[in-house]
Amino acid sequence: MCKRKKTGLLLLAAITVLLSWAGLGGSAKAATFTNVIDWPSGWTITAITESNTYTHILEGLSSPEFQLTSATLTLEYYTTNKWWDLRTTGGIDITGVSATLARSNTIAVYTLTNNALDEIMGVGTNPWQLGLEVFYNKLSGGGGGGGRTKKITLYKSTLSGTYVPIPGSALLLGSGVLCLIVIGRRRRTKKE
Repeated sequence: MCKRKKTGLLLLAAITVLLSWAGLGGSAKAATFTNVIDWPSGWTITAITESNTYTHILEGLSSPEFQLTSATLTLEYYTTNKWWDLRTTGGIDITGVSATLARSNTIAVYTLTNNALDEIMGVGTNPWQLGLEVFYNKLSGGGGGGGRTKKITLYKSTLSGTYVPIPGSALLLGSGVLCLIVIGRRRRTKKE
């Protein structure tokens, strides 16, 4: 009777592990998100204020349930001065180097670095957030300008990317493996 019980437990643990592996392989499919901040009349920042911030908030996405795999930021703007820079409010360069918004360009597209992705997910951040700072970088040579007003007008900021759900079967896999270890140790103890 005792032998049957052990065999049953071992079989149950093996099935749990197999089901978990099947679940891990099939359920973690990538999904996409898009979050848009729109300023229909434009939002103007001047060099006098030096910087301004705004935040993308990704409702429904948080670190315990999901893993962010990639993200792209698309910014629509207009400026006559090329010394405007963009970084996260946590001080991370979103492209690995300072992202400078070029003069007159109306669209800038940035692929976010792993550091920026980590900042979005944060520790215990629910929902995920990307805070961005747009600032006039005088250190980059922006002290000139011939007396013109140094300003930038933002029209739209779009954060899009991909993420994968962290499957609940990961917990199932862990419990199955733990069960196999316990049974193995019990067998070893009894043999000695």
